[in-house]
Amino acid sequence: MTILRRHLTSGFTVMPNAAVNDERLSFRARGILTWLISKPDNWEVRITAIAAAGKEGREAVAEAVRELKRLGYYRVVTDRGPGGRLSRFTEVYDTAQDWAAEEYERLEARRLSRKLSKKLESEAQSPSGTEDGFPGVGAPEVGAPEAGASGVLSSNHNQHLQKELPLPPRLSPQGGQYPRATRIQWPR
Repeated sequence: MTILRRHLTSGFTVMPNAAVNDERLSFRARGILTWLISKPDNWEVRITAIAAAGKEGREAVAEAVRELKRLGYYRVVTDRGPGGRLSRFTEVYDTAQDWAAEEYERLEARRLSRKLSKKLESEAQSPSGTEDGFPGVGAPEVGAPEAGASGVLSSNHNQHLQKELPLPPRLSPQGGQYPRATRIQWPR
């Protein structure tokens, strides 16, 4: 393979080969990482902005960003400023940071644990499920139906019985006239 490179003095991004060749990353995540590294330091990272800049959908971009977080290339930091106001900013690294990946694992485990405990708490407060885990499933009540018929289907089949219908055109032995047939009723 021959690679033709131009000598650029402006308008280019420098990326370590380790990040570009990190086989743990999908090509989608590598592309998004490279695109993010090319942005200025004060650029505000939004998944919707990343999705709008390319052909990937929002969910595909979100999955690639989660992949970057899991491997320590991408970190969201929440900081409490003066007066207790929370602010968030994003850090993007051009090489994988093991400590950031471990931090993400801990935060994600804590988030999932809280989510599970909230779910269990709400289920304990409002037991709407049944023994088999399906909500609202049980034996139907016995009684007369509120509306509707007894289930007998009507048909217009009897309207067409005993009528003479022409047979499809074919050669007739009766001198050019088509024989007539009578429709019969089939036993039910």
